[in-house]
This record gives sequence, C-alpha cells and structure tokens, in this order.
Amino acid sequence: MKCGDGVVVGSDGAATFCNISQTRIQQPVRKLSIIDGNIIVGASGPIGIGQAYAFEIGRLSKAGNFKKNPEKILSDIRAAVWPYVEKEWKGAEVAGKVIGPQVAQSAFSYAVVAMSFSDRGSLFQFNHQCSPEEAAKDLPFIAIGSGQHLADPFLAFLRRIFWPKTLPILPEGILATMWSLEHAILTNAGGVSRPIQIITLSKGKDGKGWAVTELSEEDLGEHRQNMLDAEQALANCRKGQQAASEDAVAPPPMPPPA
Repeated sequence: MKCGDGVVVGSDGAATFCNISQTRIQQPVRKLSIIDGNIIVGASGPIGIGQAYAFEIGRLSKAGNFKKNPEKILSDIRAAVWPYVEKEWKGAEVAGKVIGPQVAQSAFSYAVVAMSFSDRGSLFQFNHQCSPEEAAKDLPFIAIGSGQHLADPFLAFLRRIFWPKTLPILPEGILATMWSLEHAILTNAGGVSRPIQIITLSKGKDGKGWAVTELSEEDLGEHRQNMLDAEQALANCRKGQQAASEDAVAPPPMPPPA
C-alpha cells in the first residue's frame, strides 16, 4: 500500500508445497525480506524466484548501483532477476509437453519491492515477465499471490470508503493492509493463513533518509483492535436498521376501551 508518508507491505504466513495435481503440505513462513535496512522485498510463486529477487536486490544495493544510477534501478533489477525467471519458463515449457499446459502456471512469479526512489517512498510490482510497474495515487495498492482475487476488491472497497481522492497516511495503510489480509485468511479455503507480517518504509526520525520497521505483535494488536472496532460499527448500523424496520411495521396501538 502506497501512502502519502511511506509504504506498507504485508503478507500472510502460509507456504504451500504442491505437486501438479494437489497441495501436499502447508507451512508457516516469513515471506517478506528486509534488504540493507531500507528495502522491502516480497514475492509469490516459486520460492526460488522470491529468493532470487532478495539476493539480487541485496547484491545491487551493496554494490551501490541504486545510489550511482537511480534512474536505472528498475532496469537493473529486471536484468538481474530475469535469467532465473527465464529458466523457470523454459523448464515449464518442456514439462508442459509431457504433463500438460497447466504446469506452465507453476512458473508464474510476481514480486513487490518498496524502496526510496527520487527521495520518496515508492512501491513497485514486477510481473511474471519481470516488468516493473509503480503504484500511484490513482491505484495505491498492489496484491499478489493466491489471495489476490479476495484482496483486490476488498482493498478497492476500503479505498472508496476512506480515501477516494487522496493517498492514505501510514496508520491507515497499516489498518487497510491488516484488514485485507484478515479478510483473505478468513474467506479463503486454503493457501492463506496466519501469522501476518507487516513492514513499513518511512522517513527516519530525524527526517533524513528512509528506514524500514517491522511491526511487532503488540503493534499489530493495536491495529487489529481498530479493525474490530470498525467491524463492530458496521454491525451496529445493521442493528439500527433492524430497529427502524421493526418500528415501521409495528401495529398501531390498541384504542382505549369506550
């Protein structure tokens, strides 16, 4: 979630291990990586591709590429990761001739990267061809992975209600991220589950430079309570409508005896 004062990146904690026909096992994992204290990386799809994004972005950062050539950040990341992705596609093409075309879908990988870019907090998505796209004011959120079909419409709903014409501030972005993850976990039949991991990118306390902070369970508890309060407010609206409906159809009072 791109915010006016930073970026929020969140993920569920479920990794699924599958064969071609079915899921065999699901294990809790940490899906988000922090690179050099100021970059957040997360990925969906083959675990190896996610590791490649984290490794190559870390290598480029340590080599100073991002500071030397900020205008080439995205092309450098794409060039570094594409060889890994290309191998997955070629392998899927060969296997698909034997097993079936559905195996090609197992090569699909997407990634999100949050980093400071031109002295602003930026959020990028890299698609299955490693092509980058930046989140903007008109579309400030990105969802990837098996829960995307649940998260996208829910995030669009939250945006329409809370910040239709502006970017959210960081606490609002944290709430929206947690709420959409909880919604996906409670709604999805499998493949999305706790624990939830949320990391923010924002200006340092001195206002200079950008820093990454991972929210603790205590921090998440505060935002979870705000989420529950919002849900209770919606439930109270329903109760008010029910009471109004009952009053509207209530029979007229009996006249007093003559």
